[in-house]
Amino acid sequence: MPDNAEIYYARARANDAIGKRRKSISDYGSANYLDSHLAEAYFYRAVAYNEKKDYDKAIEDYSKAIEVNPKYAEAYIRRGLVYGEKEKYRKCWEDVKRAFDLGVVTDKENQNIEQ
Repeated sequence: MPDNAEIYYARARANDAIGKRRKSISDYGSANYLDSHLAEAYFYRAVAYNEKKDYDKAIEDYSKAIEVNPKYAEAYIRRGLVYGEKEKYRKCWEDVKRAFDLGVVTDKENQNIEQ
């Protein structure tokens, strides 16, 4: 078993790339257990939960990513989109507004934001 958060994170990203969500979720969790300041691991685990339509867990992990990095604009916008899915429109609006205040770019040149 690896004992380095970056190794778990890298393996999780690889598993994401080939569609192995359950394994990637587990590896992101291991990465965060070893390094609770790895905002990207919380973020991408939230993305995986969102794809599984497990919105509560997605919101929890987006929130953790934001706690670690309060300027993580993409985490705000994605959490906002999940709030929209749950029909929590005020929270959705607050997160999307915060993302834009932080300078998130959503034009065609930036394909990082998916719906």
